[in-house]
Amino acid sequence: MIDNTRPNLLLTNVPPQRLLPEELARRQSGTYNCSFTIIDHNASTTSFMVKQYQTYFPSILDRLNVDLSILDYNYNRLEHFLHLFRTCRMRILPAEKFASNQLYVDAKQFPLLLEFYLQINVDLFYMKTCSYHKAEPRSLTEGLFSANLPECRYTMTPCGNCKLCQPVTDLKYRRQAPIIFNRYEKHRFVSGYESILNCPATCNTKNFIYVLTCLCGDAEYISETKYTLSSRLEGHRSISNHLIRRSLIGERNFRYHKQNEAAIQMFLDSNPHYWRFFPMSIIEVDQNNNNYEMRNISTTMVDVQNYLRNIPKPPFGYKFSKRQIEKQAEFFIMKLINQTINDRIDLFNATIVAVLPSNTSDLFCQIIHSLFVTHTEAKLNTLGHIFDYSINDTSLHRIWCADLQRRPISSACY
Repeated sequence: MIDNTRPNLLLTNVPPQRLLPEELARRQSGTYNCSFTIIDHNASTTSFMVKQYQTYFPSILDRLNVDLSILDYNYNRLEHFLHLFRTCRMRILPAEKFASNQLYVDAKQFPLLLEFYLQINVDLFYMKTCSYHKAEPRSLTEGLFSANLPECRYTMTPCGNCKLCQPVTDLKYRRQAPIIFNRYEKHRFVSGYESILNCPATCNTKNFIYVLTCLCGDAEYISETKYTLSSRLEGHRSISNHLIRRSLIGERNFRYHKQNEAAIQMFLDSNPHYWRFFPMSIIEVDQNNNNYEMRNISTTMVDVQNYLRNIPKPPFGYKFSKRQIEKQAEFFIMKLINQTINDRIDLFNATIVAVLPSNTSDLFCQIIHSLFVTHTEAKLNTLGHIFDYSINDTSLHRIWCADLQRRPISSACY
């Protein structure tokens, strides 16, 4: 959570009937004295201060229906967040990835950034004042503070012309379709944080924040893109499938599948030739080894020896059967490693959680992304957390192959 322990949080998405008297008092007009007063609003051609005022305040004052002093105070809070944001990126990213002048938002985008910042609230993102992409403020008088309970007003609808809209074919082994359309529901993150879509969206919508949730339901990854969801998921789909493939046949990415048993299950169901790299319990191996004589397959070739040596060692209590070892050698001798895999499998569920204005900068999108990552404590994100974040996940200690279910497929694949 961001600023959860700081005083004077506005709790903008909590209706008044759920607020304490002191919390409700923070919303009232005139509660705080403003630190400045504009005497002549027409002095913009000669006054630097009036120019600043015209840039930061009038565009949102009426729409948010809020006191000038409250906006002024929260601009300072936003500046503090941006300082943490810049510090984090400079610590994590290599110097060549950015220039210092790319870490400062254009002043004209600041009012809209503040509008987002104030409605990515403690427990819920609900941008009730959204006024772009065919969205309209929920009420002309409500403004920033929720007068009533938040409600879902927009959904993602299928465009009818892309791969995301095609009938799902992999529901045999998964709980739901990777994309669910026309659902008027809050999205609930793994941490319990919730979000309500702020604009109508379709498969063709561009410039948004989205979340990928692991099939296991225990972890998620948040990202932003200026492309469509369909084109963005193409890359995620290929990368995730090839990561599992490499993790099964080599040490380099072995950690990956410790957290994604459900994803590995989907991969193996669609790529049965890789079951031979799936360790079995010692009891199961002993049963399979009884009366099995290994064929005389030459494993003396240097390339095959190197491949076999690179196969990840089974966890304690698990090993490969004689038949599996034989099939592993055959896999490399027959150069099955060079064959293409079925990498069209969605190893995640995807959801758009916030649509951004089309004319905002890359930095603007990265900041909104960081707000979501920080609030939701997304486990799979390394970039975006503004505080030092370490994963305390018991799934890291699970035996990755313990719960995989071997399907009734040809024994030639084992």
